[in-house]
Amino acid sequence: MSPPRRSIPSAATLEPLEARRMFDSNPTFNYVDAALSAGQLFQTQSGQLQNFLITDGGTGDQSTYQVRTFKFTPTAATQVRFLLSASNPVGTATKFSFSLYDDNHNGGGGTGGDGLLQETFDTPVAGLPQDVPASQTVTSSFVTLQAGETYFIRLLADGDFLQAGGNGAAAGVNYSFTMQQPGADLTPPTATLMTALRVRTVGGTFYKFVIRYYDRNSINLANVDSSDVIVTGPGGFSSGVRLLSKTAVSSRAVDAFYRLAARGGAWDRGDNGLYTITQVAGQVTDPAGNSAPAVDIGQFTVRIAKGAVAKPAAVPALAANTFSSTFVFDHNESAVWA
Repeated sequence: MSPPRRSIPSAATLEPLEARRMFDSNPTFNYVDAALSAGQLFQTQSGQLQNFLITDGGTGDQSTYQVRTFKFTPTAATQVRFLLSASNPVGTATKFSFSLYDDNHNGGGGTGGDGLLQETFDTPVAGLPQDVPASQTVTSSFVTLQAGETYFIRLLADGDFLQAGGNGAAAGVNYSFTMQQPGADLTPPTATLMTALRVRTVGGTFYKFVIRYYDRNSINLANVDSSDVIVTGPGGFSSGVRLLSKTAVSSRAVDAFYRLAARGGAWDRGDNGLYTITQVAGQVTDPAGNSAPAVDIGQFTVRIAKGAVAKPAAVPALAANTFSSTFVFDHNESAVWA
């Protein structure tokens, strides 16, 4: 018989996210508490949520779910919203739950503040998203916080453990959240595909393209990397890319140069079709904490004619007048990256 399913304590006030199949019948919850100062309230907070299985060899296995809590007290009434993102899921974790509680009973609790372990006495603040799926960014609606009132942010990852037995088997996810007030920069960066050239030649091993990221203030240049986009295409093709270089073209825009490895190692007629370049949510950000959403940035076509053969390598004597052996000029297109 399978072990019974257990929901987390105070289920009436916690999100629908619950501990699913577990290998013991008595899970525990490890509260990791932090207090946010006035200066930290509108700074991005990030870290990792991990759920562990501790075993003594099969008898007395103990599941431990990590709960991150952040306590703060506004000095003035204000409206805020939250930018939430989840990334790098481990094991079977797929998301984390986010909740905001108004600590209205002012008593009890354990390490880190009032009510951390007695959430049945606290009031969930309405209007906030509850689940943040991995590789996505979620933006809450604005909620009103009262001056002098104590609030708790609570985070909990989902996910079963990787296996029964074996200390340290874990499931978890990275989290990030930013609190923002009205009037703050609420606009995420945008992405524009600057090249959309066809692949028309057999034998090329890469496709190179340029994306321009723009923000009305600035782009976090350090966050522009090889994890920003994926490319999908015919027959279920899906691949990451490699960032070759990045250049700040102004105080508000960055050009990123990417390289996609050819399907199967080299382009041929079997690769013909339409390919889509998609922004990965939460990767490109601005200093205010806004992140580019998951959107299709643009497309390119592989269209290799029947009987086409690979073009010969460039003659070394002409190398000074050409860009590289992988950048091929075509009379029908302005340029073709091969």
